[in-house]
Amino acid sequence: VLPTPAPPPKEDQGPSVAKPTPSTQSQSSVINLLSPENGGHVIVATNDRWLYAIDGDEKSWQYIDVGVLGSWAVYGFKDERSATFDTFKVLILGTDSWNLKEFELLAGNDSATGKFESIGKFQTQNVRFFKDPYQGFKFPPVKARYFKVKVISSHGFSSVGVYEFQLLGVQER
Repeated sequence: VLPTPAPPPKEDQGPSVAKPTPSTQSQSSVINLLSPENGGHVIVATNDRWLYAIDGDEKSWQYIDVGVLGSWAVYGFKDERSATFDTFKVLILGTDSWNLKEFELLAGNDSATGKFESIGKFQTQNVRFFKDPYQGFKFPPVKARYFKVKVISSHGFSSVGVYEFQLLGVQER
């Protein structure tokens, strides 16, 4: 696994990257839970552009938040089963004012429109890392049926665009 950049800490949130707790899951069973090939899918979102954030196309981007910050999407996993995850990745291929800057990750178990608990708020760096252009954000392992991404800001533009998201974890059996 290649190292990924740590986001700068938020003043009111403390460090935005937490060390994961030891896992009993084998590394070989860790997958991108959001990939449609692995059963990941959008359940509900503020617009249909969120589908592009998990379509596997690393060459094209799409606006997911157009002019009104605060849009969000709820993703589900294969067969609507729970998963345990501890790493979220955002593909950033270069410096652009529309790149996703601040975002919040949330997890839920009730329903796709039910109660969600915040995993944390995170911030990307507006640069490309050539060794691995996916900027990774680690947090203590979370077990949930639903995963929500909420846009907070871009790196300056009024809209937010993304290439790809990944959520690394293990699907429950």
